[in-house]
Amino acid sequence: IFRMGGTWRQLREEEVEMNGYSFFTSYHGDMTSFLWLNASVNGGRTMDFERLAPAMYYGGSISTVLRPTKALRLDAGFVINQLIPQEGDKELGNRLRGKLTWQFTRELGLRVISEYSGGTELDPALSDSILVTWLLHPGTAVWLGYVETTDLTGSPRAMERSIFAKASVLFRP
Repeated sequence: IFRMGGTWRQLREEEVEMNGYSFFTSYHGDMTSFLWLNASVNGGRTMDFERLAPAMYYGGSISTVLRPTKALRLDAGFVINQLIPQEGDKELGNRLRGKLTWQFTRELGLRVISEYSGGTELDPALSDSILVTWLLHPGTAVWLGYVETTDLTGSPRAMERSIFAKASVLFRP
């Protein structure tokens, strides 16, 4: 499926008003019975809300899904965005993400995600998470997980670590 389009809009923040526009084009398709591809490009004129001035923005993304078996799925994607204000330095942000989902049985599954982000004032950072799911039936499930975010500026160090457990029980009359 190929799509394209655009919008015109009026932007207002505090006492500043301006006209903006955006455009996009995207493709989504099945390459084979086990491989899917998504790609998109967008851009336009918007407001830089930090400086309250016009700015151009451009972005693009590509993602793919590989499903070699019914139980195993691998998602990978890359996103890049650029903001170019009329005054000041341009800003570039990007994200690279991988996700592995493995459904061992109908009830028991595993999901592992690793995501690198860069280009913003909080980056570069690496976020990793593991989630084990036991789903007896819809509404009754147990989740166990671990999440770690690592700051990659200078010497890598963990900024946040979380271990969690969650349960949901559906009571039927």
